[in-house]
Amino acid sequence: MNVEEIRIKLNKKAVVFKTGGFRPTHLLEEHWIGAVPYSLQQEQLPVDENGIKMIPLLQINLEALPYVPDSLKAVKLISVFISLNFKPVGENLISYFCIREYAYLNKLIFTDYKNEDSFIKPCPMSVHLVEEDRPMWDSADIPTDISDEILLLEEQEEVDYEEDIAVHHYETKVGGYGSYIQGHLGFPEGFDFAFQISSDEKANLNIVSNGRLYFARNSNSGAWYVDCDFF
Repeated sequence: MNVEEIRIKLNKKAVVFKTGGFRPTHLLEEHWIGAVPYSLQQEQLPVDENGIKMIPLLQINLEALPYVPDSLKAVKLISVFISLNFKPVGENLISYFCIREYAYLNKLIFTDYKNEDSFIKPCPMSVHLVEEDRPMWDSADIPTDISDEILLLEEQEEVDYEEDIAVHHYETKVGGYGSYIQGHLGFPEGFDFAFQISSDEKANLNIVSNGRLYFARNSNSGAWYVDCDFF
């Protein structure tokens, strides 16, 4: 394969989110970091295993996005809450999170969940479709046959993966590939990368040390797998 063929094989679409720059409307179509504006009437703020209320971290209206990966096709809106006791230790960090999925939006009401004690500043996020997102080199996202081709091109034609092939979007995003900081061995079988939440200065969100959270979903069971890495 040549460079262009490799680009095409690795390429995925993604939706990138940016905080600030516009006045929020608080409509259901908006996307938020540091807040969960809409919930079902009977839902309350979730609590962690110690009975402490969790922090509203993210809400994305997938129905309002220009692109949604296959792992989230059955979901219309998603909300994420995080425990104040979050520790990036262990293989699957899902126990520190409450992830709520909604297949229908007609019963959601404006509850405007924000944790007043949280350090995170609620910020609406604008949407940007990117046509090209390609994986980090030090990850399991590049199939072995393609990585072999890349190594061959690097040896024979002085091709550099990061300069000539890679395209990375490090912001909070849905779809594409995880923008891993420390490399990644891949998710368990049946789990596909769905979205990532990145540290965000405007939202005063610092994940451990300028890190990111990676969420993978099993389309068959609906189960979630969460990873974290940082500088």
